[in-house]
Amino acid sequence: MSSTSASTSEPRPEGPPRLRPRVRRALGGLRPRTRLGMPMAWVLTLAFGSMMVAALGAVLATSYYTAASNTRILLADKINLTLDRLTAEVRAFLEPAERQLLRFEAHLRVAPELVEDDPLLTAFAAGLLTATPQLSGIGILSADGRLLVYGRDGGPPSLQPIEHEDVNEAFTVVGDRAGVVWSNPLYSETLGATLINARLLLEGEPPRLLVAGVRLEEFARFLDQLGTATGQAIFVLHGDDRVVGATGQFPDDSRLAESAPLPALDQIDDAALRAIWSKERSPLRFTEGLIRGEGHRVSLPTGNEVFAYRRIEEFADLPWLVGIHLPEAVVGAEVRRLAYTALLGLAILLAAMLASYVLGRRLARPVEALADRADAIRDLRLADLPRLKTSRIAELDQAAAAFDTMTAALRWFAVYLPHRLVSQLMDKGAPDALLYEEREVTVMFTDIVGFTSRTREMSGGDVAALLNAHFAALEGCIEAEDGVIDKFIGDSMMAFWGAPGAQPDHAVRAVRAALAIARVVALSDGPPLPLRIGIQSGPVLVGNIGAPGRLNYTVVGETVNAAQRLEQMGREHPGRGPVTILIGAATAASIDAAAFDLKNIGDVELRGTGERITVYALDEG
Repeated sequence: MSSTSASTSEPRPEGPPRLRPRVRRALGGLRPRTRLGMPMAWVLTLAFGSMMVAALGAVLATSYYTAASNTRILLADKINLTLDRLTAEVRAFLEPAERQLLRFEAHLRVAPELVEDDPLLTAFAAGLLTATPQLSGIGILSADGRLLVYGRDGGPPSLQPIEHEDVNEAFTVVGDRAGVVWSNPLYSETLGATLINARLLLEGEPPRLLVAGVRLEEFARFLDQLGTATGQAIFVLHGDDRVVGATGQFPDDSRLAESAPLPALDQIDDAALRAIWSKERSPLRFTEGLIRGEGHRVSLPTGNEVFAYRRIEEFADLPWLVGIHLPEAVVGAEVRRLAYTALLGLAILLAAMLASYVLGRRLARPVEALADRADAIRDLRLADLPRLKTSRIAELDQAAAAFDTMTAALRWFAVYLPHRLVSQLMDKGAPDALLYEEREVTVMFTDIVGFTSRTREMSGGDVAALLNAHFAALEGCIEAEDGVIDKFIGDSMMAFWGAPGAQPDHAVRAVRAALAIARVVALSDGPPLPLRIGIQSGPVLVGNIGAPGRLNYTVVGETVNAAQRLEQMGREHPGRGPVTILIGAATAASIDAAAFDLKNIGDVELRGTGERITVYALDEG
């Protein structure tokens, strides 16, 4: 209520203050406690329930989405890690054959005089085979069809004649390709087994072909051991329909031939792998786009099977498919756990809504009592109001006690104080007095020499980094002497000693800080950053200076101006080192001159003031 309107629009009333008609109409006056709206219990239930549904629902939705995403990523990572290991293991098993062929070829180039049955050559070949147990043999194929195969025993090589068309095919596969070339697996009538073979052209006249072979049986055994170690059903296919190896599958040499060196899919015992290319297949939606390779799902009578595989092309003319397969139930377990989590979340949400209703009913009674008390206070019905009942809920009990206390206080204010004064006391803010005093302090100013030219070609980030590092170094020196950094102005800094706490030796502290800054600059990495420092001691006004809503604890006065002029005067009186330190006579008189290396520059007029003072240069050495 405005005191101005009260004094101009109606006479001051006798007795207790009365509400003006307009305010009384706005507040509604006295009326019965009849409510046409919803009961408090339902209001609280809907309010709490809505908040819980919104909050808990958002949390559950976010958690479910996060869990689903994490599950997808984890499943894909598991598959990717398995495929990474499989491809790495396959390469690690076969690539030694390439290296041994290259060593054999290098040996023949170094010692071309060695004949093919030379004991030194056979011993070298035996050593290569011994170091590579997966190799079944290593040999030299001549253009005339002679294949000399070296064994591990170091004996003379065995001669195996090769048909002319097979020789032509062997040289044609290699062609003019450099390095080791892997050809499609071939069946050896002599060995009665299929070989995964690598070839390397040995140039010369006549040209020869170095060959190394890995038995299919050895490779199948390796894959079976790998599958056992990983706990996965793994497979390697040549193209789409020929099996190089799979977990638990070993080649039946009696069913292999030159025309069919590898078993077909329909010849193996793994029913799931036989159906890999079944028409009843579909993409892997759950991990789509996350697998580094390919994959699909196949519907089988025993359940769905998941296949994931990767193509590698270096070990045959046709790509090899290296992969795993597993029942979808293994993957589906993770998805089912997500569904159970969602159902549990819904159950928690329903329980929370029921708890909201019960809580709302319990809260309704004391809240209605508080509302009645608020109505009474609004209408200034302060007499004969009973104390509110206590509540087991701490906040409601605290609110009831606060209302009782407020009612008692308002009764006393209504009895002893005019109503308008009570309102003013309620609205009164904090005191706005500003404290300040005059003190003797020492002020320091610093400034980087040639800062603009030094930073002209630097980016904004580099300039900020330079200033931050520079001011951090200065701050350490100032704080070590218990100084106060007043402000940073561009590349300059202002600090002072002697306030807010008393420091009788404030001048000595400032000088020591300046020398410490000089040492830090001299010892910094890279070229030192030239700096000017001005120091002056004297009286200043110190305290909270500014507007009531925005104060700064700072110092003002001629001493501050003098310190800044001394810093600028360093342009005309540069020191011997990267840091120039000029101090005024008042500061010099406050320190032990014998303890510092001071040089009297003379009486100098301070620019812009007309005042002359004696200036000293402080040697940072």
